[in-house]
Amino acid sequence: MRSKHLIQFGAGIAAIIILNLIAARFFFRIDLTEEKRYTIADATKKFLKNLPDEVSINIYLAGDLPPDYKRLQTSVRETLEEFKVYAGSKLKYRFIDPFAFSDGKKQKAFLDTLKAKGVRPTTVLANQKDARTVKAVYPGAVIYYKQYEMGTILLKNIYQNRNRNAIAEQQMINQSIENVEFNLVTAIQSIMSPRQKRIGFLYGHGELVPLRVFDVQAALRRKNYEVYNVNLPASEIIDSTLDAIVIAKPDSTFSRVDKYKIDQYIMNGGRALFFVDAVGVHMDSVMRGTGSFTFPYKHNLTDLLFRYGVRLNSNLVMDLQSSSLPMNIGQTGNQPNYKPVRWTYQPYVNNFGKHLVTKNIGMVELKMASTIDTVKAAGIKKTPLLLTSTYTRVRPTPAFVVYNEAQRKPDPSKYAQKSLPVAYMLEGTFSSMFAGQPIPTRYPYRDKHKQYKKSKSKPTQIFVCADGDFIRNGARPDRKLKQIVPTQLGVGYIGQREVFFENRDFVINVLEYMTNNGGLIEAKNREITLRPLDKIRIAEDGSKWQWFNMLVPPFLILLLGLAWFTLRKRRFARKG
Repeated sequence: MRSKHLIQFGAGIAAIIILNLIAARFFFRIDLTEEKRYTIADATKKFLKNLPDEVSINIYLAGDLPPDYKRLQTSVRETLEEFKVYAGSKLKYRFIDPFAFSDGKKQKAFLDTLKAKGVRPTTVLANQKDARTVKAVYPGAVIYYKQYEMGTILLKNIYQNRNRNAIAEQQMINQSIENVEFNLVTAIQSIMSPRQKRIGFLYGHGELVPLRVFDVQAALRRKNYEVYNVNLPASEIIDSTLDAIVIAKPDSTFSRVDKYKIDQYIMNGGRALFFVDAVGVHMDSVMRGTGSFTFPYKHNLTDLLFRYGVRLNSNLVMDLQSSSLPMNIGQTGNQPNYKPVRWTYQPYVNNFGKHLVTKNIGMVELKMASTIDTVKAAGIKKTPLLLTSTYTRVRPTPAFVVYNEAQRKPDPSKYAQKSLPVAYMLEGTFSSMFAGQPIPTRYPYRDKHKQYKKSKSKPTQIFVCADGDFIRNGARPDRKLKQIVPTQLGVGYIGQREVFFENRDFVINVLEYMTNNGGLIEAKNREITLRPLDKIRIAEDGSKWQWFNMLVPPFLILLLGLAWFTLRKRRFARKG
């Protein structure tokens, strides 16, 4: 009997040794969470395995943090631990408390250095029983590679001083957690990249001036993009080293020569974002109460976009799920009484197509948008990205738009259309509008470029949005500061209601998807389900459940041990 037990013991030891040898040779991990929160994208794994040199990361999300920011800190730590599995010794990281200095001057100097590196604080209201305290949190990191360093933000919308409630705060943290892998790996890629991604904003046809797209351009620069303003009529060609071009609200005619330049840029693999209106309204006349007839925009881009697979319709979208405009509803004393009133021509969208671009995006706002139809274009995948709500109607044009329409209560039965697309992502190999045609005769460099003309593109992407104001922000020059200052904190802000729409973040997502050659955008394909605890019940019954968790498990263990001891005692007593 004794030799039998020794054999079993030896066999168990041998099995453990063999399993350890196999595990050391063949690495695997099993993620049992519902959302696969510990599984990183294949593109991320490949990127980390091929790091050419050591990367160090200092994370400043440390110290005494509110519970929601503790969750974000935990997610960052777990993600970096996963990164080390694939990067090995080439990745190092540490968490640093930015408020660990006892000397006030050193503390201030250190925080100023963080801000200079792009790691900015956010103000958090922390609840402590019956008191509320305001504190600063630095949800960012600084990445070091060779002689380079770069700051990155790990919290969504850090640049917006949003008036957040508790639910919005949790949603923001949750979206930040979903983005941790993407933010970290793209920041590492950026600091290692031999060159920054280059974005060109085209001008020369009445497009939004830099003052009106300041917010988007500033956000791109913070993301380490280079931004250029390109005068299209004065350019020989569109520089092929531009990773993408943006055409924002043109209001005058594109000549065939200028369309040829855009077309050939796309044929050479360039990406393009079109924010174009089909029809317009003179809103100053509408706001004065006199009303305005719609008018068609004669940008002459319809045939170009038609060739690529979409058609802009000459109509206006009206949606019961809409934003508001200030309206004088009467007098208060001698002063007009302005209140926000729903303006159905200004829908907000939270109905998105299924695409990586729309991951972790909140509501976006449209102004006087039109619908888009798809047309036949061989080899092109067409994905609707922005769709209206289930309470939509389309107003044909020409039409007369008056401000007083907002005073009338809309009839829901007239808003019976659903999910109308207003923006598309087009992907594939495009056919040139000029295929089988000569180069425009007025192109002064036609002989020089004749040999380079292409009829089919490389695989690329085109984004089309039927709202030219989608990326427009209010801005003004500040004479004292001698710089341009965006008013109302930029695009998507409605001051009366302290609301931010995420138009800017959506555009950044589109550009990051288009320009991400390494496929790291796959890291966005993650959803973490928010399972918040009932904070009221925690406050009332928290102590009870703490005592329960402390006392019941040990009691159950003792009870099971006693039962096992009694059972063995009885069994061996009978044998005796």
